[in-house]
Amino acid sequence: MMQDTVLTLCKESVKEFVAYVLAFCPLDTKIVSTKEVHNTFDKVLVTPEDSDYEEMPFADVPEAEQDEAQKTLVELFKMFDKNKDPEPLFILDLILKGQGQQASKIPTYSNLPTEIVDKIMAVFDEGIACLQVIPQLEPILLKQLFKTQGKKMLKAPLRPRQQPAPVDPNKKSLLQDENSWLWEAYASLKTALTAAIQPLYEYVETFGQF
Repeated sequence: MMQDTVLTLCKESVKEFVAYVLAFCPLDTKIVSTKEVHNTFDKVLVTPEDSDYEEMPFADVPEAEQDEAQKTLVELFKMFDKNKDPEPLFILDLILKGQGQQASKIPTYSNLPTEIVDKIMAVFDEGIACLQVIPQLEPILLKQLFKTQGKKMLKAPLRPRQQPAPVDPNKKSLLQDENSWLWEAYASLKTALTAAIQPLYEYVETFGQF
């Protein structure tokens, strides 16, 4: 029972974690200049049928005709808008390496963009690793029923270190890796993050004109 519960909680937690991080990854990035960058994020379809749907008040009223109370209310609605662009998950500083004539003309980031990917994927693995140390309760609570008193752990999902091989449908004796879903979640998240940091390299090149 507990083992099934751990598996269910793990699947739900991984799903929520992946969805949360992906919300910070733009679907598209257009770099116009050093000071103009446009990110396009996935939008949530909001309909009148939604339980918390409410049309923004005074949306059609020209800003010049809005009083202070109306402006404040509009700002509040914008602040909690479901489709508001997310705040940056990480902030990188731009620095110039070298000094004087030896200084590089193109700035670099204070941290490598790839370190962002590595850090998030490390958090992913750390969360899964925590499940490996959940003890079985039966030997602890019912000691008289177990001959060995050694501490036993619940069987928990473990991410495969390489992509599981596909199962040949003609070989019914072979079963699919029970943790293949975890590999797929890990791989899809890493692929999305790797794609999301690529515009960062393109952006620093805009400083070349100076």
